[in-house]
Amino acid sequence: MLAIIVLSGVCSAALAHTVESGKNSHPKTQDALKAVVMGVFSDGSLDISEIEPMSILDMLHVHSDGMLNFSHNQVSLNRGWLELSKRENACMFNKLKTPEREKVAYYSQYPITLYPPLRLIVLKQQRHLFPEVIDLDTLKDWQLGLIGVSASRAYGKVIDEKIALSDMPFFKREGGDSSRKLIDMLVKGRVNAVIEYSDFAASYVEDNDLPQQVSSIAIKQVNQASAGYFVCSKTEYGLKLIKQVDAAMSRKAFQQEFFDIHKRFASVDDTAVLEKALEFYF
Repeated sequence: MLAIIVLSGVCSAALAHTVESGKNSHPKTQDALKAVVMGVFSDGSLDISEIEPMSILDMLHVHSDGMLNFSHNQVSLNRGWLELSKRENACMFNKLKTPEREKVAYYSQYPITLYPPLRLIVLKQQRHLFPEVIDLDTLKDWQLGLIGVSASRAYGKVIDEKIALSDMPFFKREGGDSSRKLIDMLVKGRVNAVIEYSDFAASYVEDNDLPQQVSSIAIKQVNQASAGYFVCSKTEYGLKLIKQVDAAMSRKAFQQEFFDIHKRFASVDDTAVLEKALEFYF
């Protein structure tokens, strides 16, 4: 499962800067807002998240005093971004910030998830063939074979720049369920490695009884947690939605509940990195 850590000592400091629940609520006469959440839904999840996004959407509804209402539309990642440019009230979950994306979407003030650093995922039986830490600057010199990535996914500035280089050994998988399909390809030997979150890869292998175990390798240039945000159409209505999301997430009661729900998915891996990220964002 996706590793997201929240420590009780951090929570108390973080909550000191939030708005008390019940304050700044909207007048009951104001019309409720309706958002259509775009994404790939699988077993109650959106995209690759395993942190119960449906529960978080319910929390946004409750802590906005019913002002935020959500419906869902099953679409690929690429189609989801297209819908943001076509609809006035389309939204997406768990999106990294990039300059290109900020041109077409409003981002929430607070992250909806905090991701640990991405790792290079390899078969456990082949771990000895790889260096202790992967250096993206010398990646092609290692002749590691094909490294699987999702064509429609943002991995962060450093990795995205490497993927864009034509001489790098990346296999770009299309499709809405590409994260899971890439792990299937790794197990079948069709790619030699994939870039993914270690907990997600290990959980997927275990949950689906795949015949191989996987190991994760740290990437030298990627040692910080990443923030996934709630995004909505860059329209007047989309801005209203994001402002309402920000208001709900700024409430002390929301953040406490938000932290609690994430605790169930905490991992011992990358604890210090994620703790620092929590202090920074909240």
